Amino acid sequence: MSNKKFLAGNWKMFKNKSEIEHFFQEIGLKVVKSPVRTIICASPTLLETAITFSTGTGIEVFAQNCAWADSGAYTGEVSPLQLTEIGIKGTLVGHSERRQFFGDNDETCAKRAQSAFSHHLDVIYCIGESLDDRQANRTDLVLEKQLAALIPVASSHAKQLIVAYEPIWAIGTGLVASAEQILETHNRIDSILSA
Repeated sequence: MSNKKFLAGNWKMFKNKSEIEHFFQEIGLKVVKSPVRTIICASPTLLETAITFSTGTGIEVFAQNCAWADSGAYTGEVSPLQLTEIGIKGTLVGHSERRQFFGDNDETCAKRAQSAFSHHLDVIYCIGESLDDRQANRTDLVLEKQLAALIPVASSHAKQLIVAYEPIWAIGTGLVASAEQILETHNRIDSILSA
C-alpha cells in the first residue's frame, strides 16, 4: 500500500462556473507546490470549466461517477469515453450518496470501477459503514463485503486505485470518527486488500 497523501474534495451538486473560476484563482495557486495529491470532483456539467481553470495549479479534476458502459441507453450516466475525451483522469465510484439514493451497490460499483480502469482512469472507490453497522460491530463485515466485488477487478489496477474510507455515520451527523477508529479501519482495509 502506498502512503502517498491525498486531499480530495467532492463538490457534490454545488458550485457554478463563476464560483469555480473564483476558487481556482484564490486557492489554485497555493496548491501548485504542495507535495499532497489534490483532487476536486465536480458535477458533469462543470468538468470542462474546472479543467480549464485548474490548468497550472496542480489540482486534478475528477468526475463524481462513471458508467459501466462506453455508450448506450443509460440516461443520466456519463461514460468513461466521454470523461477521457474532455481530459478527465479519474472518477469517484461508490460514494455513499450514490449507494443510498441512486441504487448503486457493490456489484454495480465494481462494474463502474472496471470500466474506469479499462479507460485508464484513476478511481477513488468509496466504502464505509452506517451507524447501525458501527454500533452492531459489523464494520469489518461491511467493508469486506464492499471490497469483495472490487478486488477481482482491481487486482491488476492497484496504481489506479484509491480506497476512500467514509464512515457514513459521521457524514452530516455531528459525530466524528476518532483517529484511533480511522487508523484501525485503515489497517483492516489494508489487510483485506493484501490478502
